[in-house]
Amino acid sequence: MIGALLLSSALAADLPPELVAQQRYESQAMGVLLGWSVAGLSADGAGWLLEDDLRARSFHRTNVAWNSVNLGIAGLSLVAQQRRDWAALDLAPHQVKLERTFWVNAGLDLLYITAGSLLWQRGLNVDRPDFVGSGQSIALQGGFLLAFDTSAALRQRALR
Repeated sequence: MIGALLLSSALAADLPPELVAQQRYESQAMGVLLGWSVAGLSADGAGWLLEDDLRARSFHRTNVAWNSVNLGIAGLSLVAQQRRDWAALDLAPHQVKLERTFWVNAGLDLLYITAGSLLWQRGLNVDRPDFVGSGQSIALQGGFLLAFDTSAALRQRALR
């Protein structure tokens, strides 16, 4: 991650200030997602291996799965940013598309929170601790992503 940010700074040296700001913003946003993923994979990976309680194991297992996807998204995005020809980028449409993507994702995040909450409640109703743990995880991940995507969309709008 540090290498990507350093390379990003090196690439930004010959770009106009608005492209430099966009490049830094995208690297920072994906750095946050990458950090969340790595922290979650570390903590929840250990929890999944060490926990005996079924609810807790399900919570950690679901977090590991979710953060594996987040890690892939962040990693691929950082690689794409390094490969992008920033000097040839048509900035205004790119910013609009990126902001729209974050807003669509925020809407999906609300669905994740709802689905996780319903699974959690269903687990309580039918005495399924694995449903409870997985539902709690999905609601937690959806909550983080809602905050992430909403703040990213607002920040993207401020850059325009």
